[in-house]
Amino acid sequence: MTDEERKGMTEFERVAYHEAGHAVVYCQLGVPFKEVSIVASDHSLGHVKGAEFPGLRLMTRSWNEKCIMCVLAGPVMDEMLGQHLERSSSDFEQANMMAMNVTDGEREVRDLIRRLHESTKAMIAEPGNWAAIEALAHVLLEKRTVSARRARRIVRDRITRAPQTN
Repeated sequence: MTDEERKGMTEFERVAYHEAGHAVVYCQLGVPFKEVSIVASDHSLGHVKGAEFPGLRLMTRSWNEKCIMCVLAGPVMDEMLGQHLERSSSDFEQANMMAMNVTDGEREVRDLIRRLHESTKAMIAEPGNWAAIEALAHVLLEKRTVSARRARRIVRDRITRAPQTN
C-alpha cells in the first residue's frame, strides 16, 4: 500500500483494516474466534467476536503471548497505516492487563509488550498475511461481518498464493 493510498483511506476503511489485522493474527496463531465485524456499537467501531481469554493464569506462557499478539494486531495495523487512534489505546490497555497476568512487575510488562508488538508487526508485514488483511478488509467493507470460517478461508487462500520469502 502506498503512502497516497493510506492517506486517501476513509475512517470506515481504516476500521476494516484494523479489524482484519486482528482476525488474520487470530487465524495465523490458531486462536479461536466466531466472527469479525465492522458494525459499530456503543463500545467500539468494530470487533472480533467470541475471542475470549478466560483463565489466562491457567494457560501456558506461549498461549498467553499468542492472545496478547492478537490484541496488539489492531494497534499495529493503525501504526502501519500511519495513524494513532483512540481505539488503539483500548487494545493496548487490554494487552497490558493480559501481560500483567503473566509477568512480575511493570518493567517486565513493558518488555513483553514491546517484544510482542515487534513480533506482531513482523507477522503482519509478511506478504501472505498482508494480502490476507487486504482481502479480508475488502470483504468486511462489503459484508460488514465475516464468520471466522470464512475469514480462515480467506487467510488460507492468500497465504498459499503469496510469494515465498527466504
